[in-house]
Amino acid sequence: MFKEAEAFGLPEPEIVEVGMLVRFIVYLAESINTQISMKATEQVAEQVNRLLFCLKRQLLLS
Repeated sequence: MFKEAEAFGLPEPEIVEVGMLVRFIVYLAESINTQISMKATEQVAEQVNRLLFCLKRQLLLS
């Protein structure tokens, strides 16, 4: 992800701790429609929640 951003001349992605969560900030080459962006954000949030659930479960089992 970092190498690709550099290759496209984009700012370096950021990984930010927000409370007990992690936020990934990836900059785009051009802006997108905010209605599409909000829907994508909701979908990604759900996928991230599922991923975190699986990771937490795996940690508890190991």
